[in-house]
Amino acid sequence: MNKLYVPITAVDKVDLNKLLVQLKRLGAERLYLAADRYSYNREERIKELEYTKHIADFFKAEGFDVGVWICSFGFGGPTADKNRDMAHSYVRIQSISGKIGDDAICPMDKAYTEMMADMVEDI
Repeated sequence: MNKLYVPITAVDKVDLNKLLVQLKRLGAERLYLAADRYSYNREERIKELEYTKHIADFFKAEGFDVGVWICSFGFGGPTADKNRDMAHSYVRIQSISGKIGDDAICPMDKAYTEMMADMVEDI
Protein backbone atom coordinates (compact mmCIF):
# COMPACT_ATOMS: atom_id res chain seq x y z
CA MET A 1 0.00 0.00 0.00
CA ASN A 2 1.20 3.51 -0.77
CA LYS A 3 2.08 5.93 1.99
CA LEU A 4 1.56 9.66 1.82
CA TYR A 5 4.75 11.68 2.23
CA VAL A 6 4.22 15.37 2.99
CA PRO A 7 6.90 18.08 2.98
CA ILE A 8 6.38 20.76 5.63
CA THR A 9 8.38 23.83 6.56
CA ALA A 10 11.17 23.52 9.09
CA VAL A 11 11.90 27.23 8.94
CA ASP A 12 8.71 29.16 9.60
CA LYS A 13 7.27 29.01 13.09
CA VAL A 14 3.85 27.43 12.63
CA ASP A 15 1.16 26.18 15.01
CA LEU A 16 2.16 22.52 15.16
CA ASN A 17 -1.14 21.45 16.72
CA LYS A 18 -3.15 22.96 13.85
CA LEU A 19 -0.75 21.40 11.34
CA LEU A 20 -1.13 18.05 13.11
CA VAL A 21 -4.91 18.16 12.62
CA GLN A 22 -4.48 18.93 8.90
CA LEU A 23 -1.91 16.17 8.40
CA LYS A 24 -4.10 13.59 10.12
CA ARG A 25 -7.05 14.69 7.98
CA LEU A 26 -4.89 14.13 4.88
CA GLY A 27 -3.92 10.67 6.07
CA ALA A 28 -0.23 11.56 6.08
CA GLU A 29 2.07 9.01 7.68
CA ARG A 30 5.49 10.37 6.79
CA LEU A 31 6.81 13.91 6.82
CA TYR A 32 9.80 15.62 5.30
CA LEU A 33 10.93 18.70 7.17
CA ALA A 34 12.01 21.09 4.44
CA ALA A 35 14.50 23.74 5.43
CA ASP A 36 15.53 26.56 3.16
CA ARG A 37 19.29 26.20 3.46
CA TYR A 38 21.17 25.25 6.57
CA SER A 39 24.39 27.09 7.26
CA TYR A 40 27.62 25.61 5.91
CA ASN A 41 29.23 26.69 9.19
CA ARG A 42 28.80 23.82 11.63
CA GLU A 43 28.38 25.92 14.79
CA GLU A 44 25.67 28.05 13.17
CA ARG A 45 24.00 24.97 11.68
CA ILE A 46 23.72 23.26 15.08
CA LYS A 47 21.75 26.29 16.34
CA GLU A 48 19.52 26.25 13.24
CA LEU A 49 18.78 22.57 13.72
CA GLU A 50 17.26 23.13 17.17
CA TYR A 51 13.90 24.11 15.63
CA THR A 52 14.06 21.25 13.13
CA LYS A 53 14.64 18.84 16.02
CA HIS A 54 11.73 20.34 17.93
CA ILE A 55 9.39 19.77 14.98
CA ALA A 56 10.72 16.24 14.39
CA ASP A 57 10.28 15.28 18.04
CA PHE A 58 6.73 16.68 18.08
CA PHE A 59 5.60 14.67 15.05
CA LYS A 60 7.47 11.49 16.02
CA ALA A 61 5.62 11.58 19.34
CA GLU A 62 2.39 11.72 17.30
CA GLY A 63 3.35 8.56 15.40
CA PHE A 64 4.72 10.02 12.16
CA ASP A 65 7.87 8.87 10.38
CA VAL A 66 9.98 12.01 9.97
CA GLY A 67 12.83 12.81 7.60
CA VAL A 68 14.62 16.00 6.59
CA TRP A 69 14.68 17.33 3.05
CA ILE A 70 17.88 19.30 2.40
CA CYS A 71 19.39 21.11 -0.52
CA SER A 72 22.50 19.21 -1.59
CA PHE A 73 24.06 20.56 -4.78
CA GLY A 74 22.26 23.90 -4.83
CA PHE A 75 19.80 25.37 -7.26
CA GLY A 76 22.04 27.53 -9.40
CA GLY A 77 20.48 30.68 -7.97
CA PRO A 78 22.12 33.07 -5.56
CA THR A 79 24.01 31.58 -2.63
CA ALA A 80 22.43 32.26 0.75
CA ASP A 81 24.20 35.22 2.34
CA LYS A 82 25.16 33.19 5.40
CA ASN A 83 26.99 30.68 3.16
CA ARG A 84 28.57 33.07 0.68
CA ASP A 85 32.09 33.17 2.18
CA MET A 86 32.41 29.39 2.47
CA ALA A 87 30.65 28.71 -0.84
CA HIS A 88 33.23 30.60 -2.87
CA SER A 89 35.87 28.06 -1.87
CA TYR A 90 33.90 25.20 -3.49
CA VAL A 91 34.00 24.14 -7.16
CA ARG A 92 30.88 25.33 -9.00
CA ILE A 93 28.98 23.38 -11.63
CA GLN A 94 29.32 24.82 -15.10
CA SER A 95 26.60 24.39 -17.70
CA ILE A 96 27.25 23.26 -21.26
CA SER A 97 26.92 26.92 -22.31
CA GLY A 98 29.67 27.91 -19.89
CA LYS A 99 27.47 29.55 -17.25
CA ILE A 100 28.71 28.92 -13.71
CA GLY A 101 25.94 28.58 -11.13
CA ASP A 102 26.46 30.61 -7.97
CA ASP A 103 24.68 28.06 -5.79
CA ALA A 104 25.33 24.93 -7.85
CA ILE A 105 28.29 23.11 -6.34
CA CYS A 106 30.11 20.16 -7.85
CA PRO A 107 29.42 16.89 -6.01
CA MET A 108 33.02 15.85 -6.72
CA ASP A 109 34.43 18.71 -4.60
CA LYS A 110 35.97 16.88 -1.64
CA ALA A 111 35.67 19.78 0.81
CA TYR A 112 32.01 20.29 -0.11
CA THR A 113 31.12 16.61 0.21
CA GLU A 114 32.84 16.51 3.61
CA MET A 115 30.81 19.52 4.75
CA MET A 116 27.60 17.91 3.45
CA ALA A 117 28.47 14.65 5.24
CA ASP A 118 28.89 16.68 8.44
CA MET A 119 25.51 18.31 7.79
CA VAL A 120 23.77 14.96 7.38
CA GLU A 121 25.47 13.72 10.55
CA ASP A 122 24.29 16.83 12.43
CA ILE A 123 20.73 16.29 11.23
